[in-house]
Amino acid sequence: MGSLKSLPVILFLCALNIVWSQSQKGIWLTDVASEALDTQEGIKEVIKQCKTYGIDQVYVVVWNRGHTLYPSAIMEVTFGEKIMPRFAGRDILKELITEATRITENEAGGITQHIGAY
Repeated sequence: MGSLKSLPVILFLCALNIVWSQSQKGIWLTDVASEALDTQEGIKEVIKQCKTYGIDQVYVVVWNRGHTLYPSAIMEVTFGEKIMPRFAGRDILKELITEATRITENEAGGITQHIGAY
C-alpha cells in the first residue's frame, strides 16, 4: 500500500522528464521593424525559415499601435477601423496558418499546432 502513495510522485517525475527532454523553439512575429508580414511571399519565407531552423512555435503579435493586425468586426464597430491600414484587405493570421499547414501538412506536430496570437 505504501508504494501506491508514491505513484503520483513517480508519474509527475516521469512527465517532468518528458517535458524537459522535448526541445521547443519559438519566435515572436511582429510588424515592428519588420516587413515579413507585408506580403504573402514574406509570410511564406518566414514559415520556410522556421521549418529550416527547427522552430515549431510562432507567436504572432496581433495588436499594435491601437490596431489589430487581422480583420476584427469588434474593432470596426468600436473604433471604425477593422484592421491596421497597412494590412487592409488581408488576414495575416489566416495567411500564416495556411502557409504553415501547407509546409507541414505531412508532419505530425507541425508549426500549425503552435501558432499563437498575442
